[in-house]
Amino acid sequence: MHAYDVSAFLIAQFGKNYAVAEDKRISGNDLMQIVNCELAEIQHRIGGGVKYLDCEADAKLIHFYQKEQGFTLYGERLSETDGKRYLQYLKFF
Repeated sequence: MHAYDVSAFLIAQFGKNYAVAEDKRISGNDLMQIVNCELAEIQHRIGGGVKYLDCEADAKLIHFYQKEQGFTLYGERLSETDGKRYLQYLKFF
């Protein structure tokens, strides 16, 4: 069996903070743009070519990550903790 090691960046805890007043919240697209700029800088310094994340199987999240951000679904997992299904996404730089 062949195996490959890939340097990748996990985008974790990406979400809205509803405790912040709505007029002061940053949009998901703006937040992802900030994340992408930071990761591009880091990738330039240390290498790596893949971003990945997982999210709940929710129609709005699926649309955001697949359609708006260009991530590709590569798997899913069932949480042993909360029993929820999480979708796993990746995107190449």
